[in-house]
Amino acid sequence: MRQRFPNATFISSRGVERDFDFIRKSHYVVPALSTFSWLAAWLSNAKKIFFPVAGIFSPMQHPSAMLLPFNDKRYEFFTFPIYFARNIQEYREYMDPIRNLWEYTDTDKLEGSKNPWF
Repeated sequence: MRQRFPNATFISSRGVERDFDFIRKSHYVVPALSTFSWLAAWLSNAKKIFFPVAGIFSPMQHPSAMLLPFNDKRYEFFTFPIYFARNIQEYREYMDPIRNLWEYTDTDKLEGSKNPWF
């Protein structure tokens, strides 16, 4: 990250409570793929939340875990290809070819991808 964004400010963790509150008080949020940052972003008063749709947050991959707030206008969704957990030593071989395949996805299109059985 530091190589890709050399002028960015990187803030080390200050502990769970302070990190959660930092995300919650931010105006613009790009949460990680975790329920921790998902909840902090959702509870925030952010102006914009740029949300990665992958893994458990993907209605295509996990339709029974619908965690995307489609009616919240703060969110802009970015879908990633479906992928599955692999051995950490193989991550470059697996992730490098798909790293640029994420794309902005309109809420209506994303909502239409939900599995109707769940």
